[in-house]
Amino acid sequence: MTQALRNTLLPFFLLAAGIITASYFIINSAQFKEMPSLLAMASTLDITLLIPGIYFLFIRKKAIPKITVIPVFVLSFITASILLPKEHHQTLSVIEYAIPIIELFVIGFTIYNIQKTIKAYKFQKSEYQHLGFIETVNQATESAFGKGTFANVLATEISIFHYAILGWKKKIETKTSTYFTYHKENGYIAFMVTIALVLIAETVVLHIWLASWSNVVAWVLTGISIYSSFFLIGDLNAARLRPIFFTDEGIVFRAGLRWRTTVLYSQIEAVELKTPDKENEEFQNFSLTGDPNVLLTFNTEIDAKGLYGLSKTFTKLAIHLDDKLGFKAEIEKHI
Repeated sequence: MTQALRNTLLPFFLLAAGIITASYFIINSAQFKEMPSLLAMASTLDITLLIPGIYFLFIRKKAIPKITVIPVFVLSFITASILLPKEHHQTLSVIEYAIPIIELFVIGFTIYNIQKTIKAYKFQKSEYQHLGFIETVNQATESAFGKGTFANVLATEISIFHYAILGWKKKIETKTSTYFTYHKENGYIAFMVTIALVLIAETVVLHIWLASWSNVVAWVLTGISIYSSFFLIGDLNAARLRPIFFTDEGIVFRAGLRWRTTVLYSQIEAVELKTPDKENEEFQNFSLTGDPNVLLTFNTEIDAKGLYGLSKTFTKLAIHLDDKLGFKAEIEKHI
């Protein structure tokens, strides 16, 4: 999937960069001063409509969700508002009338997909709930929309808001009573709270400053900051609620919202209480913050699934555990 995305998006980014660069030189040329209205309109249409149109042509037969044209349009609109002098925003003002229509479409599209996902979630709940909410909702979106980028993105977004909003009163997601946490001793909670407070303060200041220049840009960036806050809170709650736990067959590893995988006891070759050498060892790091204190080596390649359908394959896994001694002792009972 990564290679396919690269082959699709790289040519688009190059074309978009070419269009934006050409528009920049046109806007700053002597000809622009002679025909400002005509060239301003042409540059606006090239950036706000041509770029999203090219993007749609690139993705129309790909697994990339078609709704991603909307954020491309929003970013193109912001780019045009930055490049064009404010006195030449007439065409942008006309295009801006389409934004409420787009918002209504996004809301309707979201409600439809949420309803479809809820139906699939209820069907999958009995079979996958013991693994956790993320695993269950991922199965639900794949059941509702088929395997692919859209199902993975939707599952991730639902999970982020689920843990951010509802995660405060949820119970720990574990199939057994033998589990190990990874968020207490490494300062992760304090780190995330600090980042969230800084983000909120910067967002308020940045919004006030940008609003004097462009309300659209100010609210878009504020929206991104709000979303980032939801992700931080969601990841924090997911780390609290999704410990690593042992089953009869193996170990279920989780790292907040970010990563998850299951390893059989027969696949474990060694467990070491150490911080791996980043310069000389290749490993997948499941530590939320700080240095890992446990390194597991496997006798076969392990696949892990992450946010938005990202995947990693590795033979060594590093993680920071609150009780590394107890974890190693539990593993040694099974191997």
